[in-house]
Amino acid sequence: MLGLYVYNTGMGENSLSLAAAKSMLKFLVSVVLLFLVNWASKRNRGESIIWV
Repeated sequence: MLGLYVYNTGMGENSLSLAAAKSMLKFLVSVVLLFLVNWASKRNRGESIIWV
C-alpha cells in the first residue's frame, strides 16, 4: 500500500525527489519496526528473529 503511494507520487505527480524522500522514510520505519519486533520476540520467547 505504501509502495503504491510512493510510486504514484513519483510517476503520477512527476515528483521523483519527493518520492525518493518518502521511500527513505518508509525504509527507516521498516527498520525500526524490525528491531522492535525482534526485541519483543527476544523478551517473550527467548529467541530472536534476526541475529542482532
